[in-house]
Parts: sequence; structure tokens; C-alpha cells
Amino acid sequence: MQALFDESYGAKATPSAQEVGADLRPRLTFGWPATREKLLLRKSGLDDVSIEMLKLDLLRRVPEAPLQAGIELRVVDVAPDTLTLVWIDMMTEDVSQQIEVDRALLLEIEANPEGWNPIRTDLTKGMFVDMQKLYMGVGQDAA
Repeated sequence: MQALFDESYGAKATPSAQEVGADLRPRLTFGWPATREKLLLRKSGLDDVSIEMLKLDLLRRVPEAPLQAGIELRVVDVAPDTLTLVWIDMMTEDVSQQIEVDRALLLEIEANPEGWNPIRTDLTKGMFVDMQKLYMGVGQDAA
């Protein structure tokens, strides 16, 4: 995937294509909920890597999190003071739980780059930027 991006918009592309590519953030997603989330975050000016770290932090804070295969945590709404996340079944897109998160928690994570650096490094290896790759055994270099 990275090679295709490099040829189309990156270092191996024409100068005009590289100009377009400079504003792109290539991402690999699986399923419509993940794709919708990435587009929403981009439209809202939020860093998707920081959001993935926020999700990981929420796993510690929400003891009733429905952790099971096929259930993902996705941002579905962005308001000035809150983020709305849902636990969604990837096959049916049914929502099992909704969480409202104060954006101050996201700011707290972003204010601690050194503390989150190891996780940020793992999340940003390849185009698949999703917390799932840290616990699903997805090879970071494969994306």
C-alpha cells in the first residue's frame, strides 16, 4: 500500500501529484465504521493517532467495555467539548454501548507526548492506524 501511495502521490510521483499528496494522510481501514471515523476525524481537525491513544486509555477507564471479537470502539460525533464513541458490531453495525468523553481527556493525552511516545510509534508504523493492531497481532509493517 505504501508503495502505491509513493508512486501515485509520494516521492516517486510527478511534482504536481506530490503537491496533492502533501495534504493527504494515507490510511488503511477495514469496514465502513472505521472509514467514516477517519473521515469525521479529518473533517474535525483531530489527529487520528491521538484518538487511538484515547481509545486505549478508555479501555482502562470503562470496566464494562464489551471486549470481544468483531466489536470495535469508534468515534461517531465530535462536539466542541465532547466526543461520542460507540461500541459497534462490525458485521451488523449495531451499537451496543455509547460513551460521551470530555475532550479534556484528549488534550491531556496530547499534552504528554513523552509518556505516549512508545504507543504513538507503534500506531504510526504503516498505513493501518488503529488501536486494534496492537492487540490483534496485525503486523505493523504489513500495512
